[in-house]
Amino acid sequence: MASHPTHPSAGNGRPPAHSAANGAPPGFLAFLHSDAGRDFLAGFERVSYAKGQLIATPGSALDRVFIVFSGQVRAYLANDERELTLSFLEAGDIFSTHTPSYLASVGVSSIVAMDTRAFAQRMTLHPELTPFLMRALGKLLSDAIRRIESLSLQDVGARVAGFLAQATRQRGTPDGDGWQVPLGLAASDIALLLGTTRQTVSAHLSAMARQGILERDGRDRLRVHRLDLLEQWRATPGESR
Repeated sequence: MASHPTHPSAGNGRPPAHSAANGAPPGFLAFLHSDAGRDFLAGFERVSYAKGQLIATPGSALDRVFIVFSGQVRAYLANDERELTLSFLEAGDIFSTHTPSYLASVGVSSIVAMDTRAFAQRMTLHPELTPFLMRALGKLLSDAIRRIESLSLQDVGARVAGFLAQATRQRGTPDGDGWQVPLGLAASDIALLLGTTRQTVSAHLSAMARQGILERDGRDRLRVHRLDLLEQWRATPGESR
């Protein structure tokens, strides 16, 4: 299980200027980087975390709403024997510290946080943000349901291929005859998400690479050549591959 947190570094809650070189961030995150968003964030506390550092634990006295501002945060359930990853929260995602889940920084990350009651009052002044928040919460619920369905009904190979196919469709950039796919997760992180081991994920990636379906481009990027074959792999029952 994850280790106890060290002391995070705090700031004034105001976001840094977004770099145009990275492109305009989507949705709620785009709003946060606007002038109106910076006004909205007045009163939030910005906190930075190191890799593996815990942000919240079940039963924590903290009752805050937070928005991931940079990096990734892993939400998971755990006991003395195992862990179950619910979701990897990314920049622009919103969550609460007052849940039965553990929250840990995947790499270096930062959040902006506010007491839940104060956040509710802030939202009454910005009803136009409700659709953003509903989409963010809907994504989290969808992730959790998909995770449960995957663990219950699919073998490991189908889970790995399904995750990669979804990442390709959501994040992939067409590049000639394939897609460049920034996963943002190492094989060990994918394994945590899919309820398997790093070695198993790596074995499936290597098998897919041998068949020309994809190739690895560094630690957390892929180039997918045949999305159709990846989808077929996803649908293949059993552990025959």
